[in-house]
Order: sequence, then C-alpha cells, then structure tokens
Amino acid sequence: MLQSANSAFVQTLVVGGNKDTPFNDLEALGWPATSPLDINHPITTIEVLYGYVVDALNITYQLADGTTKLIKHGAQSGGDTAVVHLGADEVLVDVYGKTGYHFYYDKFLVCQISFVILNTKTAAVRVFGPIGNGDNANIGDLFHNAGTLAFAGFADNTAIEGGISGLSFITSKVWE
Repeated sequence: MLQSANSAFVQTLVVGGNKDTPFNDLEALGWPATSPLDINHPITTIEVLYGYVVDALNITYQLADGTTKLIKHGAQSGGDTAVVHLGADEVLVDVYGKTGYHFYYDKFLVCQISFVILNTKTAAVRVFGPIGNGDNANIGDLFHNAGTLAFAGFADNTAIEGGISGLSFITSKVWE
C-alpha cells in the first residue's frame, strides 16, 4: 500500500480499558510533521511479554528512511516472552484477541493477542498466537483489526505486570 495525496492514517476506537497513560506510536515517530513509516513494511518485530494477560508490547518499526525504531509499552518485567519477526516481504494483516476485566489486576486489560501475517510475495499466511490469557480466567470480548500499521492505546509503563489496558490501531485508508 503506497501513501499518496489520496490516503490518510486512521485510528480506531480503543478496545479494552483506558485508565492508564495514553500512547500513540505514530505520533511518537514524528507524525504529522513527517510521514515516518515505511508504509509497505512498517513493522519488523513485535515482542509480547505475557502471563495471565498481555503485560507489554514492544514494537520495532521500519521507518521511511530505512532505519528502525523500537517503542516499548507496558510492564517490562512480565513472565513469558513471545517474539514475532516479520520478514522483508511480510505485513501484518490482522490483529485479534480478547479484552476484559481481570479481577486479579482490578481493571480492564488486553488479556490475549494474536497476529496474522501475510507474505506479499508467496501469499503464505501465518498466525502467531494466541499469546496471554494464561490462567483462562477471563474469556473477555473479542476484538480484531485489519491492516494495522502502528499501535496506540493505554499502558502502565511502571507496572510489574498487567501493563496494557487498551489498544487502538492505526491503519491507512485510500480513496479516489
């Protein structure tokens, strides 16, 4: 997908909670002053720290100038770690999971997350996940978003665990 005068970044409503500190990775990367992302391959790596819930999301973005930038959100001392690498020909086509109230943490959180990745050369699709919801205590509400280019949401970066309370997704829309 190429960015042109007939395209715009669009941000979805938040899924999950909104009680922690807001973040918007596109703004952190310099938008709207610049168009920072490599639109055709915006994400190279997603690291998820998890246990009962999604504790942290650490995303490495591919920038338009060819460099990369790591942005971290949430509790960086979570239990387990899952890392998905997106190859040069791969894009994130869907993000889905569950959000809900978790009694142990006494707040709404992202409880589980999965990523659907498409190889744009071979048309191969792979799913990475589900990640989180380790105690199966919270069924939660299902969410999904197609075409995620960057993440936004609410996170507690000082928490020991349970650091991602809500997510919003930044996509690109093209019109004629």
